[in-house]
Amino acid sequence: MQQGEARSTPLKRDNAQKKGTHVKNKIAKRPGFTIIELLIVISIMAVVATLATGAALKSIKNSRKKRIAVTVQALETALVNYRALHGEWPIKFDDDEHDGKIDSVDVIKGSNNSKVFEPLMKDIRNKKALLDTSALLTRVNGKRMTVKQALEKSGNNDIPIGYADPSNQDEFKFYTVEFDFRTETVNVKQAD
Repeated sequence: MQQGEARSTPLKRDNAQKKGTHVKNKIAKRPGFTIIELLIVISIMAVVATLATGAALKSIKNSRKKRIAVTVQALETALVNYRALHGEWPIKFDDDEHDGKIDSVDVIKGSNNSKVFEPLMKDIRNKKALLDTSALLTRVNGKRMTVKQALEKSGNNDIPIGYADPSNQDEFKFYTVEFDFRTETVNVKQAD
């Protein structure tokens, strides 16, 4: 060993080596994800979310269509029950319209369907008919509400019955009612 040369002790060398390797190991062995790993995970989550959202929206639209079909069936049943109870349909048809022919079909469209359902609503108020009016929709003075709410707010039974379009909930349509005099049947349909 020459003079002026600092003598390092083994302890100092070990500490210096430990410190250097410790810093290197700390950077290399740090727990966490790289930016690329995070981007891959986020993109996978975005794809899964997109697929799930599409499936959920399709399910919602299908359930809205099913609700309309169930409502149509309930309205047809209520009209047939009205006829069974009273011996006639809830609306009187003018024979002059049909030129005395009973082999025709009469169609009531749009908000005019209130003429068909008015006697039925009267029976519902008098507890003679069973129909869940809280599940039926109407539009009165531009506001959408249930038929039950409309019956409670007004003393009027002249309430048209409709539905929100399953594809566009902002669009409201009224049911079409067809009476077939050849078969003595009634059909409630969605608006064209």
